[in-house]
Amino acid sequence: MFVVYGVAGALSAAIVTDFVQGILTVVFSFIPVPGVLRAVGGIGGLRETLADPRLFSLVAPGEIGFFLAALPAWMMKVSGTDIAISLPWQMVCYLAAGVAAGVVTSLFTKPLPREKVDAFFAVARTPVEVGEPEPETPCTLACGVEPAEPSLLVDAAGIEITRPARSALIGFVVCWIAVAMRVGAFYVLTR
Repeated sequence: MFVVYGVAGALSAAIVTDFVQGILTVVFSFIPVPGVLRAVGGIGGLRETLADPRLFSLVAPGEIGFFLAALPAWMMKVSGTDIAISLPWQMVCYLAAGVAAGVVTSLFTKPLPREKVDAFFAVARTPVEVGEPEPETPCTLACGVEPAEPSLLVDAAGIEITRPARSALIGFVVCWIAVAMRVGAFYVLTR
């Protein structure tokens, strides 16, 4: 009982503190920007203070390692004596490496029994109703609760992808618009 209480308390405390610290990090990271820009004379002064143009580059640093040496030449950006992977190819390489690691891991991992997987998905997609009885064991549905029918976008070859809710799609689009605006603002301010 003490372990369950301790874990539950620690997880809920970590969630709350991470949430608060995330908000504070975002807020406090923008507070010094006007003062710093005023102190150095704006973006132009910042460029003069930091004379090295590589400090404003969004491309990987110029060290040559195995990863960089193994790439085809058309993926690289050569500038004088510096060689770097251009940013789009850098992102593609990291994403491909992550997908490959996931595929290799899944090939060497023993699959769970289908009944366990189905039971997990049934619990995950069934909303908790007000006044619903507590389940007898963790990660199961309470007695008398029927699992919700899945609203799936993809259900093939053992892969289930849930159809996203309209509010989730709107939130996704709004967040990506905000990201694009931040990247655009950074681009405009550094030119």
